[in-house]
Amino acid sequence: MAGSVNEKISTPIDPKTRPNASCGGAVALLSELMSNDSAPARVRTHLEGFVKSGTAGDRLPSVRALMAELGVGPATVRQAVSDLVRTGTVETVPGSGTFIARPRDLKSESSDRSWQTIALGAGQTGVDLLAPLRSIPTSDTIDLASGYPDESLQPVGLLARAMRAAARRPGTFGRAPSAGLAPRRAWFAGP
Repeated sequence: MAGSVNEKISTPIDPKTRPNASCGGAVALLSELMSNDSAPARVRTHLEGFVKSGTAGDRLPSVRALMAELGVGPATVRQAVSDLVRTGTVETVPGSGTFIARPRDLKSESSDRSWQTIALGAGQTGVDLLAPLRSIPTSDTIDLASGYPDESLQPVGLLARAMRAAARRPGTFGRAPSAGLAPRRAWFAGP
């Protein structure tokens, strides 16, 4: 037939063997050729060299420049930069780049606790401040910390009267219409 292609695939009768495949497929790697360091550590060390030779506020190389120079991926560069940001060595400014951080005076930042004295009052040492909360109140004290108001603070008479009136109303224990009661709908709708 004209224009037909023979698509019959044949396997060679005597397949060729691969050279140097005498080890049963195992490949030996020379340890001298393998690097023992991690790529993020190498990038971090490279950036720390820039930091040591530069001054505060100097811009570090871009992610693309570091990728090209060190032969690493963008995730590796980002990981190394985030490690340096975490230690306070560099600062990143979105859209501008990464810069050498200005040294911070950590002692002056952490020693000012005057706001705590104003907000919390002077500290009392050796005093159990929770003891009054754990003690059982006396009979002449109204305990408001329990979550339930004392019976003397509840309008018990008014509540009992309202419940009696509700119980006498026809349909109190029946099911309310699914659309709601007309007087309640009018009240919630407002004027």
